[in-house]
Parts: sequence; C-alpha cells; structure tokens
Amino acid sequence: MFSLSLLLSSIYFIIPINAYVDPVIKSPLPKFGQIMQPPTIEYPIPVDPKKTDNDFTAFINNKKRIIDEAGSSHLSNIHKMATKTPFDLFNMYNQNRKSRLVENRSYSKSDPYNDENIMSPPMLKDLSPPTKETTNTFWASLPACMSTFIGPYLMFPHLLKIMDRFICPTTCPTMLDNISHTFGPGVSILYGTFVTLTVSILYERQQDIQNLASKESSILAMTSRSLLSVFKKDKSLAIKAGQAVADQIMTLTQATRGDELMSIMYNDPYAQMLELLETKEEQLLSSQESATGAIDHCRDSIRELYQVRANRLSDEALALPPHHFFILSALTALILMGYTSQIVIESSMHGIASNESSLIFGLLCSTYMLFYNFATDLNDPFGGIYQVRRSATASHLLQIKWHMINHPLLRGQIDFNKQQNEEVNENVVSRTPGLNEMWAYNGAQI
Repeated sequence: MFSLSLLLSSIYFIIPINAYVDPVIKSPLPKFGQIMQPPTIEYPIPVDPKKTDNDFTAFINNKKRIIDEAGSSHLSNIHKMATKTPFDLFNMYNQNRKSRLVENRSYSKSDPYNDENIMSPPMLKDLSPPTKETTNTFWASLPACMSTFIGPYLMFPHLLKIMDRFICPTTCPTMLDNISHTFGPGVSILYGTFVTLTVSILYERQQDIQNLASKESSILAMTSRSLLSVFKKDKSLAIKAGQAVADQIMTLTQATRGDELMSIMYNDPYAQMLELLETKEEQLLSSQESATGAIDHCRDSIRELYQVRANRLSDEALALPPHHFFILSALTALILMGYTSQIVIESSMHGIASNESSLIFGLLCSTYMLFYNFATDLNDPFGGIYQVRRSATASHLLQIKWHMINHPLLRGQIDFNKQQNEEVNENVVSRTPGLNEMWAYNGAQI
C-alpha cells in the first residue's frame, strides 16, 4: 500500500508539471561499430529557485522518483522473462536471423579474384564448389548413423521400464491399445504430409536460387560488354562502369546477403551503371550524336538485372524457420511414443520385450534423425552436402573478369578487392543522409 501511494502521489505531482514543459529528445551517438540505442524522450524536472539543495522536501521527491524508476525497471524485466517462449530458450530466433542474412553465401570461389591470381586464366578447377566443412557433413557419415542407431537400441529396454512404471498402473491395457490404434494413424498421416511439404519447399527454393543466380550472371556478362561498347570513347566512364561490374562480382562471390542489402541502399552497382548511362546520354545530346539504341539496350538489361536480383534475394530469405523443425521433431516424438506404448502393452502381456522391438526402435530413430539432418542441410543452400551448383554462375563471372582485365581501356584499372580493402569493421557503420543524430548499421534484423 505504501508503494502504491508513492506511485499515485508521484503521478499526481509529476504529470501536471511536465504537461507544460517541452520534451527533450536525447539520441546519444554510439561508439564506432556499436549499435545505437533508440531515441528517448525525457522531461526536464523543473527547479524552483527559492528552494535550496538542502531542502528536505526536494530530497524526498528525488528519492521517490528513484524508487519509482527502479520499480518500473524491475517490472519490465519480470515481464520480459514471463513472456519468453521456448524458442527463446534455444536461441532459435538468432538462428532464424542467420538464415535470413545467409552469412556463408558464395556463388563462386574467391581465389581467382585475389591479387596474386588476378592475371591467371580461368581453369576448370575454379568452377569447383568451396570446401565442405566436416561439421556440416558429419551427419551423413557412417559413425553418425551408427551412433543414432546403437544409442536408441540400447536405451529402448530402459525406456520400456520407465513407461511401464508410469502408464500401466494407472491405465487399462485395452484403453491404451485403443488410444494407440486411434492416435497413431492420424499422427503418421500428419507427419507424412509435413515431410512432403518440407522437401517440396526446400527443393524448389534451392532450384530457384540456382536458376536466378545463373541468369543474373549471364545478363551481367552481356551488360558489361554492352557498357564497354557504349563507353569505348570515354575511358573514365568505362573504368567506372568496369569497377561497378567488379563490385557486383565480388558481392556475389564474397558478400553475405546482409552486406548486399546494405550495398543496395548506399552503393548499388546497378544504380551506378544507370547513372553512367545518363551521363553518357547527356554528353551525346550536347554533342548531337546518336547512340540511343545502345543506351536503351543497356538500360533494358539493367532493368532485368534489377528484377532477377530482387527475386534471388527474396528466395535466399525463404529459409524455413526453426519453428518448422520444432514441429517436425514433435511429430517424430509422438510417433516414437506411440510405438513405445504399443510395445509396453505387448511386454506386459508376454512378460518381456523382444529384441526385434529394440532393433526396430533403433532403426526408426536412425531414419528420423537422418531425415531431420537432411532437411536442415537442405535448408542451407550454401553449406553442407546439398548445395547450390555454382558452375554456371562462376563461369560467367570468370568470363567477365577475364574480359575486363584484358580490355585495352580497363587493363590494370580495375580492383576486384576494393570492397575488402575499404572495409574497416565487421559492422558497416555509415552516416544516414538527412538525419543529424542517427546512424545506420547492419546489425539489425533483416
């Protein structure tokens, strides 16, 4: 009651005063590379010049304000803890964010674009996929399959004893058998439907990403040649166009999806190509020369590149969320529980469970675990065993590189590692145009 009276009195005395005071919007600048806290609105506390610092009433009011702020902070923390879901406990939302950023994305090997290999001609080995990490492919190895079989096989008799102790004394065997026969087929049908939907979505997504990346790289190769044809009499514009093409190549080769989204907002290579075409068109209009056909062709190609890139980025973000795999695991657990309950009934009738039931349980667990790992591997199109085939995309990108480094206007003028050399920090921090005290960063969820 005392705290409630303090809260009501503080509301009574503070609100009328601050209702006539202009708020102060505070937005402190963060340190370099850190995320800025959202702007807050604070009301200044009016100070009566007649009161001194030793005034007892001012001291009490200040203590009340501190107590109220501490209480509201504790209530906010309790509310956050109470509203947490099971997915927060397993850090599933962070996994979902990583799947949207696609941090391991790479449509081609980066070795041919290093400074020491830049003058080397393209080879067939340059089209090979990146080296697979052992941690991402261990699930398909023989030791992993044997461990997922032997563990459940040895634990099944102990599981039967546990379920027999908790189920049989309180449940009639006939009732348990009826529940198992009614409940099992429905869960099995639901599981089969969910498995079919999962595989269909993941296969279609991977196929769309592969087709769109190949299409974008082929259009980019054609556009680069068209741009150099338009700028063949202007070396400075040709170098800028070649550098924009090189930046997009390195984006597809090394950058994550989050980095590409940041480059689209601040330094889009395709937008730079359009600006160069506008500059060239103004020069031609001023000199009364006609080359609008080639410029219009380049614009149509860049317009198509915009559309293909948008579709590719959209498909890259369509990874299945962790909640999908949680439901898959829950259905698997229900099926295994139904099988175990049926064996419990048989063992209570015959006195002991057969070795064949343990063998089947081990095979079921191994099969379900194998499919779960298969689905999670397919959910990552750039890692694991089931990856996007990059040979078509990489061949077009290497064609562009080899053409530009041997072009008379661009020889020795293009830097394929420009973005990497200019990178200072992992968190790209850039000034937002038009805002005084705001900073844009790439640490937010995308």
